[in-house]
Amino acid sequence: MKIPSNIHHRRSATVLLAWILLLACSLFPFGMRSSETAMDQPAGAATLSPGQAVGIATPTDAPIDQTEAATNTSTTLSVSDRYPLPHISGWGNGLITTPGKVWVGSVNGMVDVLDAKSGQVLQSIALFPGSGGMTQQRVYDLKFDGQHVWALAASKKEYQPDTLFVIDEASGTVLRQFDASEWEGEQDQKLGYSPGRIWASHQWIDTRTFEVQYDVVPWGDAYAYDGKGWMWITGNWYVSDCNPVLSVTNADDPTQHYAAWSRDLHGDACAKPITLFGDRIWVAVSAHPDNNTSAPALWAYPADGSKMTKETHEPLVMVPSPDDDPIALIGDQDGLWMLAGNGYLYQFDPQTGALLNSLDLVGANQNTFAANIALDDHDLWVLMAQELLRLHVR
Repeated sequence: MKIPSNIHHRRSATVLLAWILLLACSLFPFGMRSSETAMDQPAGAATLSPGQAVGIATPTDAPIDQTEAATNTSTTLSVSDRYPLPHISGWGNGLITTPGKVWVGSVNGMVDVLDAKSGQVLQSIALFPGSGGMTQQRVYDLKFDGQHVWALAASKKEYQPDTLFVIDEASGTVLRQFDASEWEGEQDQKLGYSPGRIWASHQWIDTRTFEVQYDVVPWGDAYAYDGKGWMWITGNWYVSDCNPVLSVTNADDPTQHYAAWSRDLHGDACAKPITLFGDRIWVAVSAHPDNNTSAPALWAYPADGSKMTKETHEPLVMVPSPDDDPIALIGDQDGLWMLAGNGYLYQFDPQTGALLNSLDLVGANQNTFAANIALDDHDLWVLMAQELLRLHVR
């Protein structure tokens, strides 16, 4: 299914306006929540204790209309439940799952933790408690290392320090924080995880000792660990024309790295996001529709960086993508999932890249947008501007 590019860009402009209005409301609220005005809380204190809900989730009882369901010959995608969020989220804000929980990053330095069964909000963690919820530090990414949740909050403004936080997953307490102001990266910078390490820009951090090693890894925007000792990195190495780059780096010895794919397109094109599924690394390649040198595509590589060389770095699969604005890409046994900036969710065959299904999550609602996706053992979660959607996928 190919969505016309003019629809993409009309909707992208509308979504951008909606996001600006929502952000303004979040920074200048008419009524401040008590959790956002607690100026005397210690840094990183959770506003509520674990297990204490701030409100009862309200799954929708309304029938799913044509904007909430899409069907092909084998499956039907539909929104099962909708849960309101206490804080507004933005494009690409962090969204992860840990056992029994869903973690959501906001545009104002808050991390909301929801119960994965009921959708109840268990905690709202103030990363910048002295700001009263008025900070412009968006929580751009969240990563779970098995014990800690890592939260990257940034604004890329000289007068506001960018910060990487370490949160205890069980209690929601902020344990450590790192000043990331001097770390390179775009505003949509993501974190990477390989066993024992968090990757952030040129740095990596030991998840046990919290020791930071500076300027040791190639810089990138998005990461995928292949499970065999290699980190795959995509990013915009040339800000002026956003050329696509794919780098493969030894996760234990970052001096061993090389460009698996690097090509000047002389236009607005990027290679990201990226994900591991099974025995393949999938990367979404996006390009401006007026760019005559490239087109939106999905590429798959063998998920073993040790077998990649400068001579043998061609993708196993190269298929057209139905969308030129991918913002998230993840995979599970039910398929490869891609979320687009215009609010479409796509499901692909994880081996061939064939499009299986699509779902319009926004429809005619100009007051919302899709921000991120995550998976747990049962459901696909979609982060919207002011709510969290659940899709039963198995």
